Amino acid sequence: MTATRDRRGDPDTTDDANPLAWDRRSVIRSRRGLPWWGATLLCLGLTAAGAFGEQALTDGLGKSYQVCFAVGAVAAVLAVRRRAVFGQMVQPPLVLAAVVPTVVLTASGVPADSDLEDKALAIGTPLTGGFPAMAIVTAMTVALGIIRYRRERAPATGSRGARPRTGEGSEDRVRRDRPPHGDPDDAER
Repeated sequence: MTATRDRRGDPDTTDDANPLAWDRRSVIRSRRGLPWWGATLLCLGLTAAGAFGEQALTDGLGKSYQVCFAVGAVAAVLAVRRRAVFGQMVQPPLVLAAVVPTVVLTASGVPADSDLEDKALAIGTPLTGGFPAMAIVTAMTVALGIIRYRRERAPATGSRGARPRTGEGSEDRVRRDRPPHGDPDDAER
């Protein structure tokens, strides 16, 4: 037994004979989407990079941090697998709540001997200042997620309920003189 997987049976491969499963696609239908944790790391990484860069250059969190935050959140919603879109739709406030305190406490130069009130004000000011951007980015990710849900539906299955009804003379009609699957008592009715 080997540790490699058989690529012929892998549902993540794409070719003409074996198309990619609909719930594993990103917004680009021929490409496999990121798993939920990969998309979360994408958003978190871009946001943290923008925040640390902005903090180092300007000693505050401004527009370039917000642009990185928006790009990361939108990219995560578009790149994630279809079945994990909901988590990426609602993650922007959580990313903001994780990144801003981390950046403020590690890179802003808040004195280590400052009391709890000073630290709370140092964290609260950029959080409340970033609220409009967070609200706009969250609205964008929710809108993109809803569009993806509507556009990327499950393909129609071959179930009986999905077939159109046909006329009396059709060959698709169930014959009444045959018993159902193996129940001999129903044949007498």
